[in-house]
Amino acid sequence: MRKLTFSVIGIFILGAALASCGGGGGKSNLATDGFFGKLPAIYDSYNIEKAEMEADMKAEGEKVIKSGDISKAAKLYEEATEAGKALKADLEKKLAEEMPKSVGKEVPVSYSDELKKSESLFFDAKVTVGEYSGNAAMSIVLTANKEFTPTDSSAMDATFYFVCIDKDGNPLERSKWSNNPLNYRKRTIANGETFYNTPAAKSFGIETYPASRVNFAGVKFITKAEYDKVK
Repeated sequence: MRKLTFSVIGIFILGAALASCGGGGGKSNLATDGFFGKLPAIYDSYNIEKAEMEADMKAEGEKVIKSGDISKAAKLYEEATEAGKALKADLEKKLAEEMPKSVGKEVPVSYSDELKKSESLFFDAKVTVGEYSGNAAMSIVLTANKEFTPTDSSAMDATFYFVCIDKDGNPLERSKWSNNPLNYRKRTIANGETFYNTPAAKSFGIETYPASRVNFAGVKFITKAEYDKVK
């Protein structure tokens, strides 16, 4: 029984791991007319199916433990493997159809009043949607809107703070980028010069928080003090 119990625990782990790889079965009720189209609904459907799979795995696993039948454990393992493959294939298919509709879109950008008053707003930002590890991610380009020297006593902050906001301007998630090369440059950055250009690497969080991303409306750059207040 000890060996069988360990086998079923392994099945639980496999089921959870495979479920986390795929999804998007069309069970979501989220709206599909937001900035990211159907992407939030696809990930929401995955979360629903993942929860259902894990519940089914737990229930079936408990039955196998009580029965003491090793052959049933092996069958459950095979079923988990196939279910995981199906979920993954379904997600990849839906993302392949929907992701291109968002990739390349320019994201509305704004700046907080506090940032506008500070010396830290020495840039204009452009944010577009890219793709990273299969998820929608931010690509950020910063261009100097005035001449500055990173080593000046003004100590231009080399970290840029921002929040994703909803249609009412409420923060959805805070984030920041550190532009370390600025700390080592000895020359002056000219007005109009692009000094920061990231590949798509920071996720918009749709895969984790699909419901809130339905109302995504843009990115707002803020001060560090404002950033520290966002939870």
